This record gives sequence, structure tokens and C-alpha cells, in this order.
Amino acid sequence: MVLTRFSDAMRGLGHIAGSQVHRSWWVAHDAVRSLRRSGRTAQLILSNELIVPVSQPYVADAVARWGAFETAA
Repeated sequence: MVLTRFSDAMRGLGHIAGSQVHRSWWVAHDAVRSLRRSGRTAQLILSNELIVPVSQPYVADAVARWGAFETAA
């Protein structure tokens, strides 16, 4: 196991297209299937059905990258 800061680990992923969407989440761009909002919470739905939170500072970038929000059921 290697302990490192999240920001340092993300720098090592420079060759993979992806974005930080939460203080503890990074996602590969091609893994995102959709962007949705449920109440005040923004979430990404990944191709493997994982639901990833998108924190407020990253919402504008997520909308610019993955388009308008879908409505959660």
C-alpha cells in the first residue's frame, strides 16, 4: 500500500482522460453514462451502474463536459 495525497495521485493519471468530481472521487471521462440531479445532489451514473457524487464546486464542469441533467426517478 502506498500513502499519497489525492492531488498527487491524480497528477499521475495525466495520461488518462478524467476529472475530479468530488474531493475523494476521480472518474474516467469515457466511463460516465449520464449526469443527474436528485434534489440538490448532483450525481454521475457510470457505465458499471456506480453512482458517483458530484460536489458543488465541480457541478459546472460536469454539466459542461457531460451535458444537461437527467431527472432522477
